Amino acid sequence: MAFAIATFIEAGPIITAPAGSVDPVFNAFGVGGIVGVLLTALLAVAVGRPVRLGLALFSFAVVLGLFVWLIAAGLGAVTGSSPWVARLVPAAIAAASVAGSWPAGAAIAVLCTGLQLVTRIGPWSAGEGRLAVALDTAAALVTGGIIVAVVGVLLAHAARLDRDRDAAAARFRSVSRREAIEAERLQVDALVHDSVLTTLLTAARARDPESQALVATMARDALERLGRAAEEDGTPDGTVALTRLSDRLERSAQELSAEFQVTVDVPASGRIPGSAADALHAATLQAMVNSAQHAGPARRRLHVGWREGTVVVEVDDDGVGFDLGAGRGVRMGVRFSILERMRHAGGSATVESRLGAGTRVHLVWPDGPGDLP
Repeated sequence: MAFAIATFIEAGPIITAPAGSVDPVFNAFGVGGIVGVLLTALLAVAVGRPVRLGLALFSFAVVLGLFVWLIAAGLGAVTGSSPWVARLVPAAIAAASVAGSWPAGAAIAVLCTGLQLVTRIGPWSAGEGRLAVALDTAAALVTGGIIVAVVGVLLAHAARLDRDRDAAAARFRSVSRREAIEAERLQVDALVHDSVLTTLLTAARARDPESQALVATMARDALERLGRAAEEDGTPDGTVALTRLSDRLERSAQELSAEFQVTVDVPASGRIPGSAADALHAATLQAMVNSAQHAGPARRRLHVGWREGTVVVEVDDDGVGFDLGAGRGVRMGVRFSILERMRHAGGSATVESRLGAGTRVHLVWPDGPGDLP
């Protein structure tokens, strides 16, 4: 369209030719029609639709202008062999190539070149030499072909970019969907292991009052977590005060049969996302349950603190410890209930243990430098 405006301005001296060469009425109607269609095409491009229709109208108007020129020349309304509308032919070829495809642009190029040829060899022409007319016609066809080819290459490149963009968007959606499914699977696995399987396995081995009290505590926590999961239904949660998290952890430690020495050092104004608080509580509870069940007689410690904007929770004991490379059940329990749970929540966890040397579980959120809100 910018090219069409430039060529239209360039044709100004011909449009404003002396009245003896162009009939004023014909010139007025011709200029008005071309300008009207050009403005319509520009408006279509500006509003974004229908762009192709506006470009097609412009190409049609240029062809129609050449036809009308021939009719007017036959009637004696114009003289000479250089109609000003011919200056817009390159823009019309480009517009037709964009509006339709390269065949449409090629058709406009051949049609306009033929019409210009007729205007130069008709009885109203200035009697130009045949060789000059033939060379100009060949040059016009070559120019039209170049315009069609360039526009075709640009359109093909734009189409390829569109396809690549759509493919990238589809891949992104697919990856996001898989990540969401994986995150949900990990959440369900951890929830089932921590809240259901662990409680059932503990209940099956409960033979004394202390074990039965532990099972009751674990069952209450499982019901609370299942209830929260059902209520949230995947919607974003709010934030939780660090003091509330530390109170939950301290209460859970007190309800276990084994005694834990609890220390808390968190800012009263600190808050973290609810999902992070749930992950920290669940992973800490699992670590304490593991210690209560498997460490034997030992000194146990729970510490909740923060360091440089990061929440830190540690559970350790000096009990019998265990082999991290032991059976599949041990590895899966630690992985899903502690390690994967913290990773999914944006934190991290490390488990250190050796036979006869106790166990230490270190939880951090977020994983890396952070600032508490």
